[in-house]
Amino acid sequence: PSTEYSIACWDFPEEWIGGTWYMRAGPGMYCRPVLNPPIYFDTNTTQLANPVVPLPAVGSGGLEVIDQQKNESSGQEFILLNGLDHDICTQLPDIMYEEDPPVFGQTPDGMWLQFDPRYDVEENTAENPLRDGGGTRTLISNGLAQCSNVRRNVFNEHGCILSREPTTCKGTSDNLFIPIGLNAENIVAIHEITGTYPYAVMNLPLGGDDNAPIVSPCIKGTKTRWEILPENECVQTDMDAQTYNVLSSVLRQTQDDNSFVRDIVFPSNGASCSADYADSLEEVSMILGNQCFKRVHPEHLSVFDLTLCTREENPCTLDLSNGDHPVKSPLDNDGNAFFDYQGQDNVFWDDQLSRLTKIGRLGDTIMFKDLPNNMRLAKVANRFNDKTSQGQSYVVVCGSRNEVANDPSLGDFGFEIIEHFQNVDINPAAHRESVFFMIALEARDQLRQLMAWQLSQLFAIVPLVLTGGWDHTENFLNYYDIFVRHGLGNFVNILREVTFNPLMAENLTFQDSKSGSYLFETTGSYTHADENYARELMQLFTIGVFLLNDDGTKMLNENGEPIPTFSNDEVMSFARVFTGFVQSQPRGNFEENDSSWNAIDELIVDPIYHDKFPKHDLTGGYIGDGYPLCVDLPSRMFLRKGATYRLLGDSPRPHAFIDEGTPMNDGPARVFELGENSRLREILCNSVNGSCQFQMTVTL
Repeated sequence: PSTEYSIACWDFPEEWIGGTWYMRAGPGMYCRPVLNPPIYFDTNTTQLANPVVPLPAVGSGGLEVIDQQKNESSGQEFILLNGLDHDICTQLPDIMYEEDPPVFGQTPDGMWLQFDPRYDVEENTAENPLRDGGGTRTLISNGLAQCSNVRRNVFNEHGCILSREPTTCKGTSDNLFIPIGLNAENIVAIHEITGTYPYAVMNLPLGGDDNAPIVSPCIKGTKTRWEILPENECVQTDMDAQTYNVLSSVLRQTQDDNSFVRDIVFPSNGASCSADYADSLEEVSMILGNQCFKRVHPEHLSVFDLTLCTREENPCTLDLSNGDHPVKSPLDNDGNAFFDYQGQDNVFWDDQLSRLTKIGRLGDTIMFKDLPNNMRLAKVANRFNDKTSQGQSYVVVCGSRNEVANDPSLGDFGFEIIEHFQNVDINPAAHRESVFFMIALEARDQLRQLMAWQLSQLFAIVPLVLTGGWDHTENFLNYYDIFVRHGLGNFVNILREVTFNPLMAENLTFQDSKSGSYLFETTGSYTHADENYARELMQLFTIGVFLLNDDGTKMLNENGEPIPTFSNDEVMSFARVFTGFVQSQPRGNFEENDSSWNAIDELIVDPIYHDKFPKHDLTGGYIGDGYPLCVDLPSRMFLRKGATYRLLGDSPRPHAFIDEGTPMNDGPARVFELGENSRLREILCNSVNGSCQFQMTVTL
C-alpha cells in the first residue's frame, strides 16, 4: 500500500473495460499488464466528494456520442453540446485540477458517466484576438493558464487591437528584457520553478578530460579565464618582470567586470611575454593588490543547463555508483547551485559540452530571453519581474491565425471515413491523421487540398527529430495550413511562412543559429553559421543545383559542363541571413504539454544573434542592393507622405523586433510630445466624438 506505482510505462492505457494498462511497481522493475475491471457503485452506499450531475438523454441534442464505433464497454465517450443550467453546477469548482476528486453524472436511463476535463480553447485568431490576451483565465487559474497574447508580427498585425481591459496580459516582448542575476540564489529559484537543473560548474581540469596540452596564456589571440580569489588563497607563480607586467596589464585593462571570473584575450599586437615564458606557462596565479587571479578551465563557473544529464538512460555517462545522482542531488537535496566536476573521471564534460546549453557565467546579469527554452516560463518571468503582468492600460493585443475555439456545435462527431477507421484514439499521433483524412476526403476545395499535399512533400519535416515528436497535432496542422493557404497563391508567401515556422527551423537546424561575430565576441570561438537551411532552400526548395534552359535542359559552359546555380560561398553567405531566428515565448491557448515550448507562433529575429555584415547574393551583388540607406532619406522623413507610424500602446519598445534599449534611453532616438493643435496628433488620434480611436498603423 505504501509503494508508488508508475502507470503507462511505455504505452498509452486503453480506457475501456478489459483494456490494458501497464504498471511498474518500483524503479528498475518490469512493467506488468493489468486489465481494467468494471466498477460498480451505488450513491446510496458510496460517499462521493462532488454531487452527481443530472445529464440529458443521449441523442436528445444535448448529449451526443463522439465515436460511433465504440460502445459502453469499449471506452465510449460523449460530448455535452450545451452547458447545463443547474444549481449543482454552482457547487463544482470553476477549474478542475488533476488532484481534484472526480465528478460523476447520470443520464435519465441510469447510465453513469465520469466527467473528463478538457482544455477550453478560446477564439484568438489574427482577425479577432482575445481582448484581454487571456488575462482573465490567468487570474482565475492562479497562473496555471498562461497568457495568450501573441507577439505582434507581419502575419498578424493587421488584426491587432488596443486593449484597455484591467486584466489584460501584457505582450511577451517586455518579459524578454527582465534582468536576471546569475547568482546561487537565483539558480536555485529557477530550479524550483521549472524543475530543470542549472548549475555553476566548478573544478573542471584545466587540460580537459584527456589532459590535453595546456596552451600558454601568453600566446597572441588566446582567450583564457581567471578566477578571482582573496590574496591569501594563492601563491604567486614564478616568472620574470616582463611577463608579470604584461599579464597584469591585460588583466587590469579588460572591461570584464564579473566579480567571480575574468576572461581575457591576449592582444595580437603590442608587448609580449618574455621568450622564456611565452610558450611554457600553464597553470598560473597572479597576485594583483589584494586579489589573486588564478588561471582556470575556460568554462569554470560557467552556468550550464544540465537537465539533459538527469534522464533515466544516463546520456551524459555519469558515475552513478554512489547512489545519489551527481546532477540531481546537489539542487534537490541541498539547494546547492554548484556542480563539482571533481570525481567524474570519465570523458563526460568534453564529450557532452556541445549538447549542453550554456546560460552565462556566475556573476553575470542576463536577460530573460537568454534563458534556454525550458526555463523561459511565465512563472520565471514573474519571479524576477518587479512589475505586475496584468492591470496595464493601453496594451496591444494580437492573435494567431486559425486559433479558433473548440466548438462542439459544429456538427457530426462520427468522423467515420471508411470502415474500421479508428479516428478517436488515445494515441496523439492519430489525432492529426483523423483531421487530415476528413478534410482531404470531404473538403469542397479538392484542387487546393491536392496542391497543399504536394507542397507538403516538397517542404517536408521529420516529426521524429522535433521536440514532442509524434505527440502533437496542432503544430503540425498549423504548418500544413501554410500550403492550404497558399497552394493556389504566391510561392514567395510559402517561402516566407516556412522560413518563420518553428518546425522547419528545428527540422533544418537554423533555430538559435548565431552569427560568427557574436560567438567570437562572447566566447572567442571561430564558428560559422548553420548552413543546413540555406543549402536546402536553394537546392531542394527553389533553384536546384544547375542552371536550366527554358525547356528544362541543363545550361552548359564552354567546356560542355553543367553550370552550377550556387557554390558553397553562397551557402555560407545565405546561412548568415538565417542567424538570430529564435522561438517566440511560450504562451497559452494552444496544444502544448511542455510550457517551455512554442511551436505555433512565428519565429522572431534577435538582432543580437543576427549577423550584421553584408551578404552577397547569386548575381555578384549584395542582398538589399537598391534599398535606400537611412542617411540617404530626406530630412524630416517622419513628416513626409508615406511615413508610417505603428501603435505601441503604453510601451515605448518597438514590437517588430528585439531591441536591447528603449527609445527613451537610446541616444539617436527622439520622443516628441505632440501639442493639442498638432496636425500629426489629429491624424494619429483619429478622434470620434472627442475620443481617440487609435489605429494599429497610420501612413501619412
